[in-house]
This record gives sequence, C-alpha cells and structure tokens, in this order.
Amino acid sequence: MKISMIPGSFRLSFLICAGILMSLPVDSQLPPESKVLKVKKILPATAVKDQNRTSTCWSFSGISMLESELLRLEKGEYDLSEMFIVRYAYQEKARKFVRMHGNINFAGGGAFNDVTDVISKYGIVPEEVYPGLRIGEEKHIHNEMDAVLRSYVEDIIQNKNRKLTPVWLANYAFRGVAIETGEHSIVLRYHERTLQAGIIIAMISLCCLIILAVIIRKYPRQELNLQPIA
Repeated sequence: MKISMIPGSFRLSFLICAGILMSLPVDSQLPPESKVLKVKKILPATAVKDQNRTSTCWSFSGISMLESELLRLEKGEYDLSEMFIVRYAYQEKARKFVRMHGNINFAGGGAFNDVTDVISKYGIVPEEVYPGLRIGEEKHIHNEMDAVLRSYVEDIIQNKNRKLTPVWLANYAFRGVAIETGEHSIVLRYHERTLQAGIIIAMISLCCLIILAVIIRKYPRQELNLQPIA
C-alpha cells in the first residue's frame, strides 16, 4: 500500500513513529542479554587464502569448507588447490557454452556445486602440485585470462569453418601436445616430497647395511679367549 493512499492523520502518525524508531540506537532495541557474545564452540579451520583479482570466491569458499570438514572429521589438515578446481570448471563451462551455442553464461563466476562436480570427475590435488601461478605472479590475476577465454569460445560458436574443430578444447586449454600417429600411453605421476625424502633415506640406509655386511664378511670377528676370574 502506498503512503499517499493513507488518510492524512494516519499518515502523519506513521511518519512520526517511523522517525522515532529510526532515531533510536540499535543497541537500545536489543535485550541486555543479547549484547554479550558467548562462544559455545570453536570449529577448526584452515588459514584464509587470497583470491586476489579473480572471480573465484566460489572455489575458495568451497575448498575452505571441505578443508574444515576434513579437520572436523579428524582426517588431517590439507591445503587443497583452488585453481585446480577453477581450471577444470572452466573446461566444463566451455563445453556447455559451445554445446548451447553461446546461450548460457561463460565467466569466472561459479557456485559450490562446481567444486564438488569437478572433484567427483577429476579429483583434487594439493596446492603445492597446482598453485595456478605459472608466470612469476605472487597473486592470482585473471582479468586477461577471462577476456581471452571468452573471446575464444565466442569465435568457436561462430563456426566459421562450418564444422566444429576436433581439437578446439585442447586449443582452448592451451594443453595440446603434438605426437606421432599411433597408440600412446600418457601417465601422470605425483610424488609427495615426504615420500621422496623417505625413499632417499631408505636407499642410503640399505647401502650402509650392504657395506657393513661386506666388511663383516671380509673381516670376521675373532673369538675372544676369556680366562675365568680367580
């Protein structure tokens, strides 16, 4: 209902009451017991990460929730890669954008379900494996990348070749590799640094044992003639 439709006397009373309420401090409208903040339980959480100049808050917040949930379930503390999620989410967006002939949104934004969808399809890796910084930058900046990727998929749907290029997605992701014709096997390996250190220590220990065994075999221990004590 518009105020102009209310009779004059009621309109004046309404404006006076509204002005009084708006002039009151917020604290005076709250009961005394609600002014004291009581901490009932502090849930564990990982450190805050900086998304900087990117539209990837959905990935950072989603990964943060999953990291905190792992802590709550006593599964350990992990630093998961937000940009690994962004990278594959962009790929899936490109597929849909081309399939729908550009009638859907293609940008850096997303939602929490994008995080779980990427993990269910492509998995997840630690931050040290895929930090998303490959050109000497210390912080994430996606302004140029967003514009280039948007321009690329828009050119694809214009279909100037009158057919969809079979390798358009590889070119879009800049990850195509030239190989010879025939069957090939591609193997991706990830070795954690602690595992590599453990292997090195184990190999050194094994070498020391072998050397010790050779020395003992070459120079056997002489039997000692012990005389009884009178």
